[in-house]
Amino acid sequence: MMRALLLGVAVLGLSACNVLDGTQPLPDGGRARIVCANGFTVLPVKVVDSSGKPVDGAAVSATNNSNGKSASGTTNGSGVTTAVDETLGSGVVRITAEKAGQKSAPFDVTFSCGECDCYVTPRSATLMVNVAQ
Repeated sequence: MMRALLLGVAVLGLSACNVLDGTQPLPDGGRARIVCANGFTVLPVKVVDSSGKPVDGAAVSATNNSNGKSASGTTNGSGVTTAVDETLGSGVVRITAEKAGQKSAPFDVTFSCGECDCYVTPRSATLMVNVAQ
């Protein structure tokens, strides 16, 4: 009797673990929800001139080399845009900036996205354009 009871508890414990990790279907046929811990991943991009001052109104473009998705934004008074984010998906993303016909050198970052979370390396980007302010 004790052996059967222990076996029943072990089976129950295994079943509960499988449901919690989302690998086994729930009784209604669905799957357990996976709770994601991190928030939305945004890459701050700063654009500066040759003296290091922020460039307001620079056009920033980013394209994922793997899937072709792109994003664009304009820098604010601090020379920063947050238009580059995880919606571009996993892969190497090439970022450029332009102001008054002057373009920056390209800057590459890598987004690594899993089922829940994305990470970007490096965690920020600074681009330089040669414009008179």
